[in-house]
Amino acid sequence: MNKRQKILIVDDAKFNRDILKEFLC
Repeated sequence: MNKRQKILIVDDAKFNRDILKEFLC
């Protein structure tokens, strides 16, 4: 896995957490 893909996956996880927070609040 190259660095760029790794960054995208991390960004995706952060994005998904933010969406979950929106639903939970």
